[in-house]
Amino acid sequence: MEKRRPSRAALKSASDSSRLRQEAAKYEQARQALLASEERYRLLLEHLPVGVYRTTPDGQIIEANSALADILGVQKNSDLYQLNVRDLYIKKKDRDEHLRKLASQTTFFTEFELRRLDGRRVWIRDLPRAVKDLGGRILYYDGIIVDITSRKKAEKQLHKALLELERVNHQLLSQSLTDDLTGLHNRRGFLTLGQQTMKYAKRFHSDVYLMFLDIDALKTINDTWGHKAGDRALADFGRILREAFRETDIIGRMGGDEFAGLVLMSSRAQYRALLERLGDRLKAYNQKGKQKFSISVSIGSVRYSAGRHRSLESILRQADERMYEQKHKKLALAGAV
Repeated sequence: MEKRRPSRAALKSASDSSRLRQEAAKYEQARQALLASEERYRLLLEHLPVGVYRTTPDGQIIEANSALADILGVQKNSDLYQLNVRDLYIKKKDRDEHLRKLASQTTFFTEFELRRLDGRRVWIRDLPRAVKDLGGRILYYDGIIVDITSRKKAEKQLHKALLELERVNHQLLSQSLTDDLTGLHNRRGFLTLGQQTMKYAKRFHSDVYLMFLDIDALKTINDTWGHKAGDRALADFGRILREAFRETDIIGRMGGDEFAGLVLMSSRAQYRALLERLGDRLKAYNQKGKQKFSISVSIGSVRYSAGRHRSLESILRQADERMYEQKHKKLALAGAV
C-alpha cells in the first residue's frame, strides 16, 4: 500500500508553527534579559551612595532611591512619591532658576537648600537633566543630588575664622609687630598671628600652606648699586607680596632677605593660583624696569594638615630647608650654563 505524502499545506503549517515557536522562544529570552537588566539597574540605583530622582515637569517625584530618602528624611522610598519638589525648596526662586536653565540647556551643576520632612535644612549639590521628546517637549526631569551640608557648615565656620583673623590683624598692626622697611609683620608679628592661624586650622580642620621666600642675590644688589637699592628691593618685594596674597593671609619679613607667608586654603589649586599671582607680579615689576635691578625669589613651601601636631617653628624650618634646596638648584643650573 502506497504511503501518502504530507500535503504542501500541511508542510507549510508545520513550518509556520516551528517558526512561531522559535520567535516565541526568542521573545521570551529577550523579555527575561530585559527583566534581568532592569533588576540590575534597580539594584545599582538602590545601592548608589547619592540621591537619584525622577520627577514630572510639575515636580511630582516618580522615581527615587534610598539615598534620596535618607537625604530628605523619609522612612521609605515610596513616601517620596507623595511629595512635590516645589514644596521642598527653601527659596522658591531657586527652582524657578533651575527650570529656566533646563529650558535652554540639558544639564548643569547647582547648589541650594532644601527642607527635609523633619523640618531640618539641608544643602545639596544637584546635577539635574531635562529629558525631552523629539518635539522638544519636556517629558520629565531626573538627576543626582549629594548632601553637602557638612561642607557648607565648614565653609561658613572658615569664613567666620577668616573675618576674626582679619580683625586680629588690624588690631595687632597698632602694636610693635611691624617691619618698618616693608610694612609687613616682623618676625615677632608673624609668629604671633601665625600661632592664631594654626589654632583656627586645627579647630576647623583646614589646611595651612606655609611659604618661605628668599630674595635671590640681594647681596649683589647691595654691592653693585648700594644699600639704598637693596632697601628699595626689600620694600618693593614687600609690596608685591601684599598684592599677591589675600588680606586675611599672614605675611612677614623674617629678617634680612627672608620672608614668609601663612595661608588657610582648602585645595592645592588655590595654592597654585597664589604662586601664579606672585609670579605674574614679579614679572610685571621686572618688565617695567624702573629700577636698575630685577627681583627673583626662591621659595620653599610646606602643607600642614590640621590633624598633625607640629609647631609653627618646625614648619618654618622645613619650609626654610626646601627654599634652600630650590636656591641650590638654581645656582647649580646657572653654573652649568
